[in-house]
Parts: sequence; structure tokens; C-alpha cells
Amino acid sequence: DDLIPLLSRRIMSPNNMIHLFSDSTEFLTRLCKMFGSPSHRIIAAGHITPDIAIAADRAEMGIHEVLGASAFSCDPTSVVSAVTTQSDIVYIANPNRVSGANVSIADLREMADAVPDGLLIVDEYYFDFFGISAVPLLEVCANVVVLRSLTAAFGLVSSDVGFAIAAP
Repeated sequence: DDLIPLLSRRIMSPNNMIHLFSDSTEFLTRLCKMFGSPSHRIIAAGHITPDIAIAADRAEMGIHEVLGASAFSCDPTSVVSAVTTQSDIVYIANPNRVSGANVSIADLREMADAVPDGLLIVDEYYFDFFGISAVPLLEVCANVVVLRSLTAAFGLVSSDVGFAIAAP
């Protein structure tokens, strides 16, 4: 009961924007089913992490990987170009879990704007160590969900435990 107010103060967001989860893959699956359908795709900006690949499979959605100069970088223009419907879901690890590469807030906003009826999922697993956060986008983009880990910053045992920051 004390965790949500603590996180809320830490990220300066209202309590009703914090959504805890104990299994990141299950949370991503529910998110994909809620905002997508088998006719939509998940566009992965950079390499596909196992949790999003499993979630896409469970939600019966196709997944399209858009790589930058390497598998561990992102080319935001190519990501936006890969969007085929305004209901697609774009997934990006920012910072990248392997390389630590980041994209700017402006690039994240461009991706969110490309899917106004879909979703931009920004995985900020390692944000507490280094990163540009998408949390400010929540004030202007209702279709953004920011994922954070409780493992990296709080040292919890399971790598699947975390929280989402999103519109209520």
C-alpha cells in the first residue's frame, strides 16, 4: 500500500497514473490485447526483447522489428515509416537494455503521434541509471505507457516486477 505513493512522489505523477505489475510479460500481453488486435502490429524500435515477443504471440499480433545502424540502436524515422495503421503499437526500450542508447523526447513524441489510435510503449527498465524519460509526454499524449522495473532501482529479486505510468 505504501509503494504507489512512494513511486508517485519519486516520479512526480499522481497516484492514479501508477499501475503495479508482478509479471512484465503478462502485463504487456494484457496491454496488447486491450489496445490491439490480431489485425494490428507491434513495431519494435530496435531489437525485440523476449517479453514483447511473447506478449505479441499471446495477443496474436504480428511484430515488426525496425533496426537502426545496429540491432541495439533506433532510427526513429524508420520506425514512423513502418507504421501501417494509426492503431499499431510501437515498443521501444529507452534506454536500450544492451547498449544504453537513447532517443530524444521529440523522437518519442513523433512515434506517439504516428499511432494516435494505438499505443507507444516506452520501456524504461534502466532509466534510474541513465536515460531520457517519456513521463513528460503523458501530459500531452494519452497513448503513451511508460514501463519501469522495480528490480533495477529497488533491488527486488524478480526481473518481472515493475510498474507502468500511464493515463488513468
